[in-house]
Amino acid sequence: MAIRRRALEELGDFDEATFGRGYGEENDFCMRARGFGWRNVLCDDAYVVHQGGASFAATGEAPGGVALERLSARYPHYQRLVAEFIAADPLRPLREAVVAAHCPPRRLRPGSRAEAACRRKRGASRGGRRAALGLTLRRFPRSPR
Repeated sequence: MAIRRRALEELGDFDEATFGRGYGEENDFCMRARGFGWRNVLCDDAYVVHQGGASFAATGEAPGGVALERLSARYPHYQRLVAEFIAADPLRPLREAVVAAHCPPRRLRPGSRAEAACRRKRGASRGGRRAALGLTLRRFPRSPR
């Protein structure tokens, strides 16, 4: 996630007091930015993979849970926005291109590590929970309400 210094100066840091470290604070920051007239922009030439909780597994932290409850309480429309984004699936063509490039249609030995990795990637390309996102913030004038 790339954040403009002006956005940090205007909005302040991530709210670790409410969300802790690792889950929810970046979503809260993006929602706050949106409320202040900033826009979250996708960087479609970056690919980020989360490897099964590698960042926080040792701490015992897990996604969702309390952080998601706090996000939903602070932003009652948050879940709807996420559902709309998932339904629209604007990243599908990009995700499918990545899968095609890294999982060529060849015969893989069933049960092999390569076959399992491609199965996971193909599942992600069909709307699975994995996401390829890079975010940056740009300031845009507020729309008339």
